[in-house]
Amino acid sequence: MSTTIHLQGKNHTYKFSHPQDRIGEGNLAFVYRGTRDDQKVVAVKVLKKAYSLNPMITKIYEKAVDINLDSDHLTKVYDYVVTGSSTSPKHHLIIEFVQGMSFDQVLDKNLSIKDVLKYTRQLLQGLSELHSLGYLHRDIKPSNFMLGQGDFLKITDYDTIIRQDDAVAKAPYMGTYNYSSPEQIQQEKLDPRTDIWSAGIFLYRALIGKTPFEDIENKKERKEKIVNGDILIPTEIDLILEGILRKAITPDKSMRYSSAMEMRMALENYEGIKSKWWFKFYNRYFLPGSLNAYAKVILITITILLFLTFLILLHNG
Repeated sequence: MSTTIHLQGKNHTYKFSHPQDRIGEGNLAFVYRGTRDDQKVVAVKVLKKAYSLNPMITKIYEKAVDINLDSDHLTKVYDYVVTGSSTSPKHHLIIEFVQGMSFDQVLDKNLSIKDVLKYTRQLLQGLSELHSLGYLHRDIKPSNFMLGQGDFLKITDYDTIIRQDDAVAKAPYMGTYNYSSPEQIQQEKLDPRTDIWSAGIFLYRALIGKTPFEDIENKKERKEKIVNGDILIPTEIDLILEGILRKAITPDKSMRYSSAMEMRMALENYEGIKSKWWFKFYNRYFLPGSLNAYAKVILITITILLFLTFLILLHNG
């Protein structure tokens, strides 16, 4: 039997039916499709009972209402409503309803490198906007964003956000191990560079098909590899893109991109270089795996001879 639930928000009323309108479930909350009093479709996140009296979690929901930008890459938060009693409260976060597909499903489609770069830039744009509001995300991974209308990637989950001013050392760990930065899993004080690491791991996952650490079952060994930056980048990734990846996922955060926008600009510059004839020539003939060893030796020899001939002709005038 379905029960209709009505919520009185700050400026609007909302309603949804339980369990009929349930459309998803996360670690912390159930998600329902609801409607606002102006008939706008919204998503209603209902915090699970196990967390309803946890001040660290409920504070996240209270603060999330600050994320109210009209953005192509951040899901807008409309309202936060608490019902019930002080001993048995129900916490509701009303957010923008995004019609689309989880990025876990998108990545299963073997995206072209052009699309991988486009969506990574969009993710970085969303992170830049989130950081500008004073928040860290702490759980950037494909299942926490969707591909919505207009071919836009949207960050849709804020269950782990924290104000940058509130990020302190030894805070309880929140996140997903395979995407968490070294400083995050060691529970050090965090800043926006922790999300840049996670964006770099997303880029790696989108390019390679898996994260660098998911095949390591032993958690202690996995932690050591993350902390030490023991990451193998396959040879089919060209040197410039490898450099961008390594700068994003270096364990020394002082050597990482200082902001999401800086990494976004690096990817834009890379795309410009990638279209140059000499870069295409390098990728086709000199990238590992592009030709067999004998063909490469011959091609390199011919290239050197042509270059030397050019220098001699230039010298003789």
